[in-house]
Amino acid sequence: MAAYASALNHVALAGPTLFGQVINNVVEIVGQSLCYNNYKYFVLLIIKDGVLTDLQETKYALVRASDFPLSILIVGVGRADFKKMEILDADNGCQL
Repeated sequence: MAAYASALNHVALAGPTLFGQVINNVVEIVGQSLCYNNYKYFVLLIIKDGVLTDLQETKYALVRASDFPLSILIVGVGRADFKKMEILDADNGCQL
């Protein structure tokens, strides 16, 4: 929480909100780690304040990431409409 509070003083929050490329970049990092037999588990925490604008690319990236030792946590903050984000979880048993 301290890191998040500190970061807020140094960044400007603005749209568009794009996750696909961020997730793909993290998958590349995880893949490189595996190439070096460096077996670690990774966690990507995304804190968002706006409506996701690359939903299809994000879905593709999440499916790609599912083959790696990686958990992705997305936390919405603020008053934005996060209803579309529900399609990204598997709470109802449906995978992407």
